[in-house]
Amino acid sequence: MKIVIHVDETKKWSLATKNALNLIKIDPSIKIIIVANSEAVEYFFDSESRYIPAIDYHVCHQSIMHRELDTQNIHKVAQIVQSGVYDIALLQTQGYLYIKP
Repeated sequence: MKIVIHVDETKKWSLATKNALNLIKIDPSIKIIIVANSEAVEYFFDSESRYIPAIDYHVCHQSIMHRELDTQNIHKVAQIVQSGVYDIALLQTQGYLYIKP
């Protein structure tokens, strides 16, 4: 199974992380990508943020630029994608199931 979790609000990070951990606990073979856009991209510029090694993280370039954040300061776990919503749509065409906490 493949799942994309969409996070666009900073306050939703905790719930998104709990959802992902619960899914992995039930089925460790699940492929999970968390896509962050809007204000949620700021999570990747905070040194206190925590990441789950079994998850891929995609971060919206447009949201980063809109917030005038420096991509040089983004956490190394983040894969920058041109558009978060486009990335979500593309992943869904590849069989990813969509979850929005």
